[in-house]
Amino acid sequence: MAKDHRKITKKDLKKDKFVEEGMMFAKWMYKHKTAAQYIIIGAVIVVAAGVYFYWTGQTKNNRAKEAYTTALIEYNKGNIEGALTNFEDISKLYGKTQYGINAGYWLANIYYLEGKYKESQEAYETYIKKGKDELLIQSSQLGIADSYLQTGDNLKAAQKYEDFSSKYPKSLLTPKALSQAIKCYKLLGNTEHINALNTTLNKNFPNSQYVK
Repeated sequence: MAKDHRKITKKDLKKDKFVEEGMMFAKWMYKHKTAAQYIIIGAVIVVAAGVYFYWTGQTKNNRAKEAYTTALIEYNKGNIEGALTNFEDISKLYGKTQYGINAGYWLANIYYLEGKYKESQEAYETYIKKGKDELLIQSSQLGIADSYLQTGDNLKAAQKYEDFSSKYPKSLLTPKALSQAIKCYKLLGNTEHINALNTTLNKNFPNSQYVK
């Protein structure tokens, strides 16, 4: 069968819906040149802004990571004052990043070491609400209990340690929590709780350093 070599006319093109709409848009663009320019410029600005904010966010996160690493090095070296300054700066400048949030945990530790137990508890509680690192969250809960113990509120501390051991029965930190709870109840003279906690500690963590 011979192929149809008939030329496509403008009339045929107009019958095609997509071609027709394309021609209409082209006419509109020509008629409204100024408006079309603004639309194109606006689209370019939106794309550029998206790229800018993406790279700005990446750069900010990288700066936060570098500052956080430096602060941790100072903390591990025993330079508590230097670490304190660095972690406070990270918390202020990059508070919405995960590094800024984690800095709050280390600030809580430093406040505890400095004997600022109220500030320490508040910082730990903030991290528990905002943090994502499960081990640091658990450590923060023990930090709160430790702060109560240091301020002489032995009953509150004992309750916090017991709550922890009940909530995290298989945690690596649970043997310490049980041992600390026993210590608190000894100070309170509560033999019943001491015996029960000793039984749990020896049964569930026989190889722990806290078992005597």
